[in-house]
Amino acid sequence: MKQYRGYRFKLGIVQFMAYPDGNDPEKYVETLTKTLEDPDFDVVEVTRVPMAVRQKVRDLLAQASVEIGFGAQPLILQAGIDIGSSDLDRRKAAIDEIKSTIDEASFLGATVFGIASGPDPAAGAPAGSPERLRKEALARTKDSLIHICGYAASKDLRVALEPFDNTLEKRRLIGPSNLALDVCREVAAVCPNFGLMVDLSHIPQLGEDPVKCVRTLGAHITHVHIANAVLSDPADPAYGDKHPRFGIKNSALTADDIKRFLDALLEVGYLSPSKVPVISFEVKPLPGENPGVVVCGTKRIIESVLGG
Repeated sequence: MKQYRGYRFKLGIVQFMAYPDGNDPEKYVETLTKTLEDPDFDVVEVTRVPMAVRQKVRDLLAQASVEIGFGAQPLILQAGIDIGSSDLDRRKAAIDEIKSTIDEASFLGATVFGIASGPDPAAGAPAGSPERLRKEALARTKDSLIHICGYAASKDLRVALEPFDNTLEKRRLIGPSNLALDVCREVAAVCPNFGLMVDLSHIPQLGEDPVKCVRTLGAHITHVHIANAVLSDPADPAYGDKHPRFGIKNSALTADDIKRFLDALLEVGYLSPSKVPVISFEVKPLPGENPGVVVCGTKRIIESVLGG
């Protein structure tokens, strides 16, 4: 358990980003074990686990007495799953695939299920039609999320929708804080297990300010990621939504930005005396970097923020 300005929180790690070896079952178990042996982590976030080691991973997670988060975002992004699709069959298939993934998350013992919206349908749309296309996609996305949240509730899972950039790389519908807020107000009114997962690194990718974003979303924030980005040089290997380590050349975010972000979370009540929320860090080693060293370096940055 960690503290910021006297308020406790659970420190988490996005395992599948820190150790991107998900396709190698033996390596997966090795790196997960390394993380679970680290007493600093109260929360470990995983994604789809190779079938060959799924039972073993479940047992390891249970033995470690950690809270488990499940990120479906990689599956959604890589497989082109679109819960806001205008094609009814495609949208139904997307919902069914996510429900199947919820089953896996439940099997592993997860308590929170991360999700992303489909792509922004207005990208490349004819002049005059972007807002209409977004409005229609938003309505379909809200309807899909209500179905998904209902199924997740039957598995005792909370659903956290993560906004991504809408123009840079992932080009998701959600997206900008105003759209995320609109969706959350409507879906959360029907589904109390729904909220927003806010990733610090995605905020500047949307051209927004971390403090203003947190104030806008307020009580709808139910999960948080601390991460960095490089946005100034498209030729930089770390450019875009790569989650590089803090302190790397051309960093868009610094330790001071982490402090501003945490102070804003304190202001809106995410950090409070009445609860112990999750704050996970999401960092991915670049080619040639040592994953374990990058993880330890990130922990040192966070400790410097907490102690400052």
